[in-house]
Amino acid sequence: MKNNIFKISMFLVFFPIFSLAGEVNNGGGGHVCDQNVELYDLFEGHHPQIHNIKTWKHQNEKAKEFYLDKALRRLRVAQPKLYKEFKRELDGILNIPNNELVLPIDIPIINDADIPFVEEGCEYKQLANWNDRLNKLYFSQSLYKKLDELNKAALFYHEAAYKIARNHGATNSDGVRKFVAESFSDQDIQTSITPNGEDDFSEEVSAMGCANFTGFYESRCYSNGREVSHSIIDVEHDTCARLSFGMDFWIMGYKTTETSVTPDYEFTTEVLPRWNSEKTQIYLERKWRRTQSNGQVQEVNGAGVMKKTAYGFMQSLNWGTGPLVCKFTRMNIPR
Repeated sequence: MKNNIFKISMFLVFFPIFSLAGEVNNGGGGHVCDQNVELYDLFEGHHPQIHNIKTWKHQNEKAKEFYLDKALRRLRVAQPKLYKEFKRELDGILNIPNNELVLPIDIPIINDADIPFVEEGCEYKQLANWNDRLNKLYFSQSLYKKLDELNKAALFYHEAAYKIARNHGATNSDGVRKFVAESFSDQDIQTSITPNGEDDFSEEVSAMGCANFTGFYESRCYSNGREVSHSIIDVEHDTCARLSFGMDFWIMGYKTTETSVTPDYEFTTEVLPRWNSEKTQIYLERKWRRTQSNGQVQEVNGAGVMKKTAYGFMQSLNWGTGPLVCKFTRMNIPR
């Protein structure tokens, strides 16, 4: 069986820089070497004398959303129950307006991390503070702007992970930092950020009471009466909340995004699956978007219904524009 997946108000002050004082609780730190700032989670993660994890390298053309989406897709596979709570926590942080999150402040070092060492000529500095008394998150503007997009993504990811870990009793960030490093690598995400791992999170939908869609399906999508795509998908399904389509994972009620890039275009597919009221059919909202290298964008929006029947199949690789309708038909092929 495959792994299945289913503000802060800034007080008006008369100085451009000020320091936070009083009760400070937690937040990500950075390995700072002159103008180079790296989230300590990633420095510690890839350093050969600490965790020796082959964390991702920054790609100049990629925004932080690219790395967050990539890390979330890995988390959804490795720890699907945590994923749901994690995504909600992360979305909440991402929705904080930038001018209320990234402030011209100095943040004192928070004693919530066992920092093994920094390289000669470098220092450990506090990038962020989530003050639990105020329930407010702050980033240091001068340090944040020196982070590349990979490290910005990892900082947001760290804050979401550490918030969940504290909610489950964590008093330091040591395990969270390794969890972040594993998430931002191609290594298995083995570290748990709560005492009992996946057992600390409950399934929101029972495994019983819905149609079992395990099997092979033919997928056909039409635009303006013309077939624009065709594929055969292998579905594995063991709960009502999550289904696996080959290497793609759909979580019921959650939008998933898949992007592929070629020298000529970037192709993005968004899918939002939902059950009908009887949990016998799956309704899909879909969006396809192709951005060519010259900047021209083609977009198709539509819907589909997944149900069990028997049907043959053909092949079509055409592209169309206009409303999209997709049909999924179960095939009589032994697994």
